[in-house]
Amino acid sequence: MATVIQPVADAQSALDRDASEFFTVACPGMGCHQNCPLKAEVRDGRMVSLTAAPIPGAPEDTHACLRGIAAIDLPYNPERLKYPMRRIGERGEGRWERISWDDAYAEIATRLADIRDTDGPQAVLMHGSGSSSVPLSGVNAGGATGRFANLFGCTEIVGWAVDGGPFVAGLVNYGFFFGGANDPRDWVNSKLIIIWGENMAESAMRDFNHVMRARKAGAKLVVISPTFDATAAKADWWVPIEPSTDGALALAMTHVLIEEGLYDEDYVRRHTVAPFLVRDDNGQLLRGRDLGTGAPDEDYVVWDQTNAVAATIAARVTDLPGVVPALSAAVTVNGVPCHTAFDLLAQQAAKHSPERVSDLCKIPVETIRELARHYGRNRPSTIKIGFGVCRTFHGDLNARAILALAALTGDVGRSGGGASGWCKAYSPMLNSSPVYAADGRRSHRLHISEGHHAIITGKPWPIKAMVVLGTNLLGSIPNRRVWTEQIFPKLDFIVAVDIVESTTAQFADIVLPGTTIFERTDLYGALGCTILSQQAIAPMHEAKSDVEIVSELARRLGLGEHFTQNTEQYLAAMLDHPTQDGITLDRLRAEGGIVRGKGAEKPHISFADKRFPSPSGRIEFYAEYLHHLGEALPSHKEPGEGKRSELAQRYPLQFFTGRRKFTNQSQSYYRTTKELNPEPRIRLNPTDALQRGLGEEDWVRVYNDRGDFRVRVQLSDGIRPGTAWMEHGWWPRDFPHGHYQDLLRPLNLPTPDMINPAFQVYWGMWKQFAQNAPSPGLTPYGLADQIFDCLVQIERHDEAAA
Repeated sequence: MATVIQPVADAQSALDRDASEFFTVACPGMGCHQNCPLKAEVRDGRMVSLTAAPIPGAPEDTHACLRGIAAIDLPYNPERLKYPMRRIGERGEGRWERISWDDAYAEIATRLADIRDTDGPQAVLMHGSGSSSVPLSGVNAGGATGRFANLFGCTEIVGWAVDGGPFVAGLVNYGFFFGGANDPRDWVNSKLIIIWGENMAESAMRDFNHVMRARKAGAKLVVISPTFDATAAKADWWVPIEPSTDGALALAMTHVLIEEGLYDEDYVRRHTVAPFLVRDDNGQLLRGRDLGTGAPDEDYVVWDQTNAVAATIAARVTDLPGVVPALSAAVTVNGVPCHTAFDLLAQQAAKHSPERVSDLCKIPVETIRELARHYGRNRPSTIKIGFGVCRTFHGDLNARAILALAALTGDVGRSGGGASGWCKAYSPMLNSSPVYAADGRRSHRLHISEGHHAIITGKPWPIKAMVVLGTNLLGSIPNRRVWTEQIFPKLDFIVAVDIVESTTAQFADIVLPGTTIFERTDLYGALGCTILSQQAIAPMHEAKSDVEIVSELARRLGLGEHFTQNTEQYLAAMLDHPTQDGITLDRLRAEGGIVRGKGAEKPHISFADKRFPSPSGRIEFYAEYLHHLGEALPSHKEPGEGKRSELAQRYPLQFFTGRRKFTNQSQSYYRTTKELNPEPRIRLNPTDALQRGLGEEDWVRVYNDRGDFRVRVQLSDGIRPGTAWMEHGWWPRDFPHGHYQDLLRPLNLPTPDMINPAFQVYWGMWKQFAQNAPSPGLTPYGLADQIFDCLVQIERHDEAAA
């Protein structure tokens, strides 16, 4: 047995359970968005086991995966940062001297005060939480640091560098970033589940358990993905799509539904913008003010097919007495030629008919038609949109096309249905304002498209220092070289707080040892519950929590009056919310750390009342504010870097990364899983390998104009020809040369051709909210996802001679 796994197994087999204490804790791998609580068993002050914590009222949600269980090793990792350190070598060299906490606090406070006095507090950039900070909604992973950023006046980044596509698609269609999907517990009521662009069997294992329950109950599973992965292996039907053509496939399916009448006419008429008239001259929705009849200015206009006249309908109204709005109409109203939004969608879909997109998607025409019929005839159906659908320059259009398809069947808002990129049970809300907000002050906020540019250019203001807590930027943001060669050299001072010496911490001037989730107390909401993550063990070595660190810095920077509370007091304040009625810290402790919120006993059905928070109160597959970009309706647009571009002549392979079952995000320091999966591999189709004279385990060089790395080959028929895939999460030290993120388009410093105009529109819509919200993390939109817009070439490389 492996060197780490054997001692753990021996320890567990010899346990005296009567001598053990048990604590509910948050899984440290929360970047998978499963948020599973775990049960930590502690004996003599040391954790000896991690298991799934029982979920009250929902045993089907009780779950623990390999990643979660392996986290037992995390506090005891020999690579743990044990004490504060000051850099004595060059940045990135990894040479340090040990210093005391007093010395660290004094130096950090002095440097930040000097920068504040010289360049203003906004010259300090704070990255306060990330995928390695758990729980993301708690006081340690963002709460306390956000409070400090607001009070000090730091700069914070608004918008996510990746994964924004499904959320802005939800914003456009539903008026809500996170809407459209039902609680996964409801999937058992589905007749058909489509997983589109996600390997849920490895990346979202608890949710996938619900998929398996649905299959056992009779649901059919369709997986649309370029790769035959663990999820596809469980499917009734795998559809191997050409990368970045998902929007075209969704529109082709839409065409079939409309052409063959496989849509819910009543639902489409009452709950979508389908019957609204759209002006032919400017693409805007016809309004009451356009009629000249004194109708309310902002009312929408429909064509009454019974009386052959225009009629107005207010937002959030679904029926007009005596009026039957036409779904299809080409009419002139008060001299203005118009078509219904439904007609425009039908015309757009016809441009992407199965016959027209078959070669593009590399899917036979009849397969597309049968897939559409299967979706149209098996209701209720669920579509789970994976982030993989959207990680290209126009990924938001792909997600919007899928949601437009789903709007036709009437499945959104009904049990067993739904369509979204975010499938979660709605949990009791935590009141973050008492933690983040103090004196009404707000940090200075820059959008992701400009925030890191400011470090290099000094515009809109100079940034001289960066404080990073619980975030391995170099492991999560594309193109390390942009950081190591352009960003870090421009910074006078860098502080990193982490658990181990991450690739980002290596470039810091001061490194501080942070606590793991097992060594502190926090709160989060998940699975319809409020969950108290309890401190199971004392902090190892000299590790301190974010609350302790920022509170002490605040006192030394003249902000101490705002940091007089301890963790328990902050958490009690966060429970002051209407959805937390009756839930207290004492009750949470008494009931094992997990309390189900009122109204969460049954699986949540998103938009069950058919009241959508969009401007019209309906599903808006037509977005008039994007007409000037030619994107009022979703369409297929080529990726920023795809196989049909001229660049593909030099770099013919499309390169992807994906999550793996062994680690989460960039947390590749679990010793147990490292023994099971010790080194990275790049997967190639045997056809592509044969063309390059490559065999299993051969060393290769993977490269493009941005960089290169070396790795061994793994052959797989489950990888589409013309593509290359490898697991995400490996650190540079796992490669003999380079790193795969060196090859990705650098979203943190985007060039003009990388700024998707649609995302600039979304940002304009939400900019004021983002500037005034207690936390910039409440604004999940950034740039168009482009980490899959990456062409590469692969050639044999003799690693022994490297």
